Amino acid sequence: MKTYISDSLISEALILLQAMKQNNCFTAIQIESIKTYYGINKKTALNLALQCRWVEAVNDAEYALTSFGEKLMRDFNDMQLYKGLYRDILFNYIRVCKPIWSRKIPYGRNEAYRIMSDDEQICFKKAGLMCNPVTREEVDWWDSLAKLERAEIDQQKDDIGRKGEELTIGYEKKRTNTTPIWESIDSNLAGFDIISQVSSKDATQILIEVKSSNKQMQDASFFVTHNEWQFASAGCNKNRYYFYLWLLNSTPKLAIVPTSEIEKHIPLESGQGEWSETIIPFSAFHNYFESIDK
Repeated sequence: MKTYISDSLISEALILLQAMKQNNCFTAIQIESIKTYYGINKKTALNLALQCRWVEAVNDAEYALTSFGEKLMRDFNDMQLYKGLYRDILFNYIRVCKPIWSRKIPYGRNEAYRIMSDDEQICFKKAGLMCNPVTREEVDWWDSLAKLERAEIDQQKDDIGRKGEELTIGYEKKRTNTTPIWESIDSNLAGFDIISQVSSKDATQILIEVKSSNKQMQDASFFVTHNEWQFASAGCNKNRYYFYLWLLNSTPKLAIVPTSEIEKHIPLESGQGEWSETIIPFSAFHNYFESIDK
């Protein structure tokens, strides 16, 4: 069962870990027998420490401090948490436990704060991370988290994109009885992801740009960059270029969309303005989608 942080629970977990270390009590029976000066819920405190990876299970009945847990014990003085330690704890909590609001951090601290629980908000206030005016130290703390969250989001997008490309390779191989060329593995500057052919009997090349999402259709969208569109809409490519849209949230669904249909959703340039990318909802092509067996 997932345990959520609160100011009191963080303190209880630290007190329990300190007692475990001081008394060399690391088995389940020993922990249960520990006497502390404060009335704490040892089971809940231990669950938080396990969840945040301050301790780890050696076996079914024995635990050990992790390197981060050892660091906490060196820094914890059995008194009120100082801001630096509190911030380390919250940073660790976000990176390890990945609360749902952590995805909002790259958009600004208030975007994450407003959907935290009341207990979580109290923790961030006590850690001095919601102060105004904000200090450089606090800006750096939030920025370092935002960079990590962005990197993780980008990696997940890459993984989803590769999954769509992999499914396209399998689909095209089955459709044409010919193994297509996975161009994006060699270069992502080609302007397309995969080279296939019209059919098993027609070896005329087609170019495929793959867009994938693990969201529901009504929430899914994809980007088309200016450079992608220039390549797709070029006279020599327009009639052989296709967008393969994959929905991966359950049974994979595929929409094969010709360039002529994508064109209806591409912005027009005027004056000296030039668009760099446009976002198009998957739902614009809902009639094209069909379920695909893996």
